Amino acid sequence: MGALEIIAFGLFAINLIGMYMGIRRELAPVGVTAAVGIVVSVITMILFMIPRAEMTLQAVLFGIITGALMAVITLGTALYFHQKERKDGLTTRDNPHNIQS
Repeated sequence: MGALEIIAFGLFAINLIGMYMGIRRELAPVGVTAAVGIVVSVITMILFMIPRAEMTLQAVLFGIITGALMAVITLGTALYFHQKERKDGLTTRDNPHNIQS
């Protein structure tokens, strides 16, 4: 693996973790977090795929598909657990000291 691939994949992983934590901890509105996370995932995956693909078009297509798919899976997982926390009344915004009643 080349340097560009390692850097792009590292940024991709950091982005997915940041998107997950941003949604779970309510750091920003869900729509903004999702939009930024998906766009960054697609861009970093395209950068990761460019040295590996035979043609640039192939890298762009696989980058869009893979980046968006991984971001949507991460988004779905984060939203599931976030909604479960809200249902159980365990969110930090509603209950800042996590006091169980």
